[in-house]
Amino acid sequence: MILKYQKGDFRSACIFDDVNNLSLTDIKIPTIKTYPVMVFKNVIAPLVKECKYLVIKKKKSFK
Repeated sequence: MILKYQKGDFRSACIFDDVNNLSLTDIKIPTIKTYPVMVFKNVIAPLVKECKYLVIKKKKSFK
């Protein structure tokens, strides 16, 4: 799965709260800021593998 943004958004892409046995595989999430891409709260026995957080560098604007 590849997550995309329609416009600039600086919130966490995924928030998981009160989940048992969460399994995430092959997820790609672009990010611009250094904020957490995923937030886990009260998550028991998560399995996260082959996930990529793609850091996108902002283009410099020329004036």
